Amino acid sequence: MDASTSPKLDDLFTKVSSKLDSRNPAYLKVRRSPKSGDISPLGMVSEAADALTAELRNSELPAFCNWLLKSGATSSVLTLNAAALCCIRAGEWESARHLATLVNNTDHHDLVAQRLHDAAELERDDLHLPVDDWLRDKFCVAPFAQIETRANRAVHFCCSAWQPVSIGSLMEDPKEIWNSETAQEIRRSILDGDYSYCSRWHCPMISGRRLKTRNKTPVSPEISSFLAARKASGCKSPPTVAHTPDRAILSHDRSCNLSCPSCRTDVVQIKRSASAKLDDLINEKYAEFLSSTSKIKVTGSGDPFASRHFLNFLRHFTANSSRERRLQLHTNGLLLDESTWNRLDLWGHVDSVWISVDAARPETYSVVRRGGQFDRLLKNLHFLGAMRRGGAFSKLRLDFVVQKQNFREVGDFVSLAQHVGANGVYLLRLRNWGTFTPAEFAVHNVCDPDHPDFPELLAHLADQRLRSPLVELGSMQPFVRRALLERH
Repeated sequence: MDASTSPKLDDLFTKVSSKLDSRNPAYLKVRRSPKSGDISPLGMVSEAADALTAELRNSELPAFCNWLLKSGATSSVLTLNAAALCCIRAGEWESARHLATLVNNTDHHDLVAQRLHDAAELERDDLHLPVDDWLRDKFCVAPFAQIETRANRAVHFCCSAWQPVSIGSLMEDPKEIWNSETAQEIRRSILDGDYSYCSRWHCPMISGRRLKTRNKTPVSPEISSFLAARKASGCKSPPTVAHTPDRAILSHDRSCNLSCPSCRTDVVQIKRSASAKLDDLINEKYAEFLSSTSKIKVTGSGDPFASRHFLNFLRHFTANSSRERRLQLHTNGLLLDESTWNRLDLWGHVDSVWISVDAARPETYSVVRRGGQFDRLLKNLHFLGAMRRGGAFSKLRLDFVVQKQNFREVGDFVSLAQHVGANGVYLLRLRNWGTFTPAEFAVHNVCDPDHPDFPELLAHLADQRLRSPLVELGSMQPFVRRALLERH
């Protein structure tokens, strides 16, 4: 029965959906703040699925799922996930996948929806995925070696799309959040091999199958001592670490000179007063805590050379630090020219430069990098390429977010990188950071197998230029793997 043709059924579905929607705040809270021993986000979805089957007859469930899909994500992510799980239990794989896709188009942080999608695609009603078996004996150093600060003042171990759970707030004492209860739970998940808080889609170490077993993973002496002590205790000691992070990713200011559609709707520039507060916060709370880091990345949230705060940080850093190559600069490249390099006295301080480009042609660049000038970018890229070849820093990487507007240029992008003197290319799939509606994201997300351009995407991903040693496939690795399999 088509739910839209029956007012009575429509009223029932609205009532049932509203009841499940009321549980969504609790679901989001558990998703944000997991605690060992508490119910998991998947457990909450399972309970919601049980409640859904108690409310509806078996014959009504398919119509309810169809009603949800037609409503276009007006229901909560918990309701959509619960319906997807019901479909999986019933063997309705396509409906389950479409419902999970609707969640992922809305919220790329929902790890349950990612699992439900993949389970439906593989027709696994137990929700167990092959990647779970692969992860069982792997080790990731990130929760033991780095932190990332975010613009919402949350602190994570790595990118929030890779590991959505925050370990604390930027406003708290960094020494306390470094070993917070959540931080310990995330470390526990790595040590036990379940990786409960990590995205199988977006983490490039997982999606690219790049993690190694613990005995083959290079670790610092501090991490090695921690692992040895934990083993000696019979793995019963809490996963707290005495050492401070070796790497910091500073992404707590979104100020930027561009308004790229994949990232934001308008140009963002925080006020001088807010910038000054960030200056004080970092100088007071984080200066000592991060003093022994070997790498500091600025920034994953905007552009360091368009941010008053990060410009102040860089000025202070180069004026007060010895000339060790600790800085990793992540920028759109438009403001990083020879004059800026000299004015900030970056000589001897920079380890690597990552440039977000997303295009190989000026007409595409003007769309995906709204507000940018391609000729100016090329001039700066040639300058940076010459600097890299001259030994000023070790890595020049060009980044490419794969989306509908640019996927046909992915091979040419590798050629462009080689032409300007870059020695790295990094590919990643598009994510919805809240700038798109679910319907808009579905149009741009060419990595969705249901996207009309997906077969053409696979054809371009089979381009031989992507086999170059300088290319890191990142979260695009599964799609490249599929492209090569289908080609042969």
